[in-house]
Amino acid sequence: DNTRQADPQAGGLFDVMLVAAGFYKQQLKSSPIAIEYFKKSQKPIVDSSATDPMKLINVNSYKKAGFVLHMLRTQLGDSTFWRAVRTYYAQYAGKNANTEDLQKILEETSGKNLAQFFKQWLYTPGHPNLQISYTYDPAKKLANFTLNQLQTIPFEFPIEIQVMGGT
Repeated sequence: DNTRQADPQAGGLFDVMLVAAGFYKQQLKSSPIAIEYFKKSQKPIVDSSATDPMKLINVNSYKKAGFVLHMLRTQLGDSTFWRAVRTYYAQYAGKNANTEDLQKILEETSGKNLAQFFKQWLYTPGHPNLQISYTYDPAKKLANFTLNQLQTIPFEFPIEIQVMGGT
């Protein structure tokens, strides 16, 4: 049987590196505080249920939001992203603004509909939990990958699979 679970730690026939729109699993692994928070609290970044504003200052609103902004910058490109940030700042400097205002500026600047991105990454709790397996046919030198999302609400995101090593 040539079916294997992808385990980048184990090595073996393939070392599989997954990059989900810049969501760097290594950064998350290096942040035990973030991991513990995510295990205990399944709250969205934009949490309208919070009644105490001080409870909004947490790992979710900083660390995860930072990952999300990085993903957004990766999808839009540096120049478009930073142009939108400058526009947002110029329009709302010294004023109140909310997430919808940021989304509107980003969409106007990029020409892209970001409704799904904002819905899943900012308004939906949790994050993708992927089960990845593959089969390899040595005669054909062909690998087939299966990716399943294990969380309740599926996410849409680009994903790259880079196969390194092997024979």
